Amino acid sequence: MCGIVGIVDPKGRAQERELREMSRLIAYRGPDGDGVTLQGPVAFGHRRLTILDLTQRGHQPMTSANGRFLITYNGEIYNFAALRSDLIERGIPVGSTGDTEPLLEHIAAFGLDATLAKIEGMFAFAVWDRERESLALARDRHGIKPLYYKRGGDGALRFASEMKCLVDGGSQVDRSSLHSMILGLHFPPGHHTLFTDVRSVEPGTTVTFDRDLRETQRSFFRVRDFASPALYQELDACSATQVVDRLDTALQRSTDLHIISDVPVASLISGGIDSALVSALARQRIPDLQLFHADVLGASERHGAEEFARAIGCELHTVEVDDGDLLQYAPEVTYHFEHPFVQLTNAVPFYLVSRLVARQGYKVLLTGEGSDEYFLGYAKVAARQYLRGLERVKGGARRLFHRIPVVGRTVWPSPDETVPHQIARLLLRYELDERAERGASTFAHVANMRERDWMTLALHMATDTLPSLLARNDRLAMAWGLESRFPFLGHDVAALALNLPSRFKVRPSLRFHDRNHPFLVDKWAVRQVGLRHVPVAARRAKTVFGGDYDRVQVEPELFADGLLADLYGLPRERLHHLVESTPPALRGKLVLFELWGRLFAMGRSVAEAQTWLRKHVRMG
Repeated sequence: MCGIVGIVDPKGRAQERELREMSRLIAYRGPDGDGVTLQGPVAFGHRRLTILDLTQRGHQPMTSANGRFLITYNGEIYNFAALRSDLIERGIPVGSTGDTEPLLEHIAAFGLDATLAKIEGMFAFAVWDRERESLALARDRHGIKPLYYKRGGDGALRFASEMKCLVDGGSQVDRSSLHSMILGLHFPPGHHTLFTDVRSVEPGTTVTFDRDLRETQRSFFRVRDFASPALYQELDACSATQVVDRLDTALQRSTDLHIISDVPVASLISGGIDSALVSALARQRIPDLQLFHADVLGASERHGAEEFARAIGCELHTVEVDDGDLLQYAPEVTYHFEHPFVQLTNAVPFYLVSRLVARQGYKVLLTGEGSDEYFLGYAKVAARQYLRGLERVKGGARRLFHRIPVVGRTVWPSPDETVPHQIARLLLRYELDERAERGASTFAHVANMRERDWMTLALHMATDTLPSLLARNDRLAMAWGLESRFPFLGHDVAALALNLPSRFKVRPSLRFHDRNHPFLVDKWAVRQVGLRHVPVAARRAKTVFGGDYDRVQVEPELFADGLLADLYGLPRERLHHLVESTPPALRGKLVLFELWGRLFAMGRSVAEAQTWLRKHVRMG
């Protein structure tokens, strides 16, 4: 829920006008109300989406009962009842029925660190400690809710849920971050963003500022902290039935927490097992659950969605998405997503189905995000089983060839020895190298190297691939005042998944399961739970939910005087090379990068970007 903004100015200058303008830019995140509170050097703003406690008692920014702490908060604390119990034991009354007051008073009573260790949910919040004159910014473990900050030339600190509140005419594009995305990273790594002067609070991190705005960062949790030698050994000793039982129980508990709401809850389904299982479990608690689906023409999963909806007795609402929509809505989607959605070509369908959900009057949407990453559900991941043998043969042949003096390494170099590979490592800031090292140390307790490799892969997907999907769901749903929730990311589910031996994720099968990896079943444990609750969807192979930008036909003038021409110093007379010599997949991505540049680097409006796109691009 909600959107937050704030300014801390040690000189105490007037801030309300600027703060309200920042808040206005993200009004869609909280259409149900807005608030501003000024306390000395601090100005906090809040846009409210009412989901828990629909009364004014949940209004923000909120001050603690003792007057010491001020909070502006975005998210949901699913175990807020446990926080309330802690407070009641101390004799501290809680008057509201939402989660903001328990969160704030728990911080006041037990401290920020103890509260962060206790809470389960998705959140991004700022807390001002009036006594110490310090600011703390905090973000949830998976980074579901966004939070950015910027130091201004005027000496003030500004923060917001979205970068557009912080970017101004003086903001410069971070070329390294842009290169990293062109090279394939889903999001800029670490605290980096696409702007040199804007930073992101990393997932599971607090950033604190003292009265002089000196900065301290502390990680209170990383996804790799879910790794547990004891839990791994326990699961490794379990039978298949015991593992499925445990996952079933964890998913049911997580779904129970994720449907807590004072407003109706809906569910998003594609045609696969993840969203179907979440929906089936929610349906057991919500008799009139409504299902929503994006039918992408040319990549339709509608038949599977309709079959599933009939099986559990739910009404299905569908929005059709065609090639025209992929171009028409790309500027709007880029504006809200704030990044080129090059790895997320399903962004437009998600944006349009979110609009449908919101127009039907819903504010909460369940999704199946997180399962593919934790349980290894991508086709390319399962296919690694086949590729391992080929790589071993190829690697052995290459090593044999390298015994030929000089010629061997020249004719057949290893991929990681080539100059392009080393340049890519440099442009990526060696982020992937560091992640590989962290992954290896995280699972040092796993003796089998092959098993350790599988578990490290799941960790990398949960920390590298998943954040961009969560950002898509947050930004594009909140564009319509709609909150996405993720039962597969409940603490118990995530901990179980990260420590689960690979034989419960990818398994051989005598049945032809998927054309991308025949005779292998991905997400095995998830599918087994699915057979208990929604057998019609449990056997269905994963298909791509999204749009295809590989087919765009582009005129060279699209890139004239644009971001990419400037980034790479391309004169006009050479732009035809960019169009004619670029593979279709990369060409489509470059169009999306150029679109982002028009909006955020050049300051064009969405309407101007739509006109520019229609003039120079068509779907082939």
